[in-house]
Amino acid sequence: GISRMNADGSLDSSFSSDGMLVARTKRGTSEHFNHSLAGLAVQADGKILLGGSSTGGLFVMRLASDGTPDLSYGTSGFGVAFTSVYVSSGQATGFALQPDGKSLLGGGSDSYDSRKAQSVMARFNPDGTADSTFGSAGVAYYDFARNGKDRILDLVVEGSGRIVVSVEEVEIQSGGPVLVKFRRARFNANGSFHTSMGIYSNPGKIEGTGIASQSDGKTVFVGTSFSTTRSFSESFISRILVGGSSDPAFPHTEVGDIPRIESVATGPNAKILVVGGDNEYGSYGSSKVILRRYCQ
Repeated sequence: GISRMNADGSLDSSFSSDGMLVARTKRGTSEHFNHSLAGLAVQADGKILLGGSSTGGLFVMRLASDGTPDLSYGTSGFGVAFTSVYVSSGQATGFALQPDGKSLLGGGSDSYDSRKAQSVMARFNPDGTADSTFGSAGVAYYDFARNGKDRILDLVVEGSGRIVVSVEEVEIQSGGPVLVKFRRARFNANGSFHTSMGIYSNPGKIEGTGIASQSDGKTVFVGTSFSTTRSFSESFISRILVGGSSDPAFPHTEVGDIPRIESVATGPNAKILVVGGDNEYGSYGSSKVILRRYCQ
């Protein structure tokens, strides 16, 4: 569900009558379950886009500014645009609204062999129809981990129209432990691969939890790496130059005093703001929120 607040933090009763909305996607008379939201965006006209996944596949739902479904969006008749991506055990994890009004989703998709999951992106036109200029019929699949699984964790659209993503790769090594890699990659506006932007490997688990694009074209990545036993975690932050190489002024840096970074944002002054928590993996929540700002 989603909610909208007034400037003073109270619920906005003009949105869905009480400030809160719980919605479920469906096609025809078939309702979907296991909804997961990857993100939301507000259009210039005040309409709201929700990007996510459910048992029906990857979807984008559009709401009017008062929270009612925009029935003119998509082809389902319920204000929802779908792809045919199979995501029974995966989900959409990245969502962005492009300057041209198109919506972009990224995540993981199961293949016929449930052990081999691939990264996937899908793009919709401003009216909710599949964007035929992207991938194949609006959907593009990528196979980064040749001997395991991979999924897109987050994405951002650059001013050039190219797409930058963070990818989790899980490689199953013969006779050895599972190796998890955090990959950074850039794609052209049509969904074709452009260039790799570096790989960071860890024998435990890596979660890339945020990407932000600076006004100068540089890209900031943040995430959290866990130990093999997941008994402790450590966050990292790095910046990539326009050409895709690591920025020597801001290389891959471990942030030991913030065990988990959740999000990153950049401002017009080129300063970088990150937010996270001090809990270790496996606890039920952060005991405190940590907010930190970095200079350029």
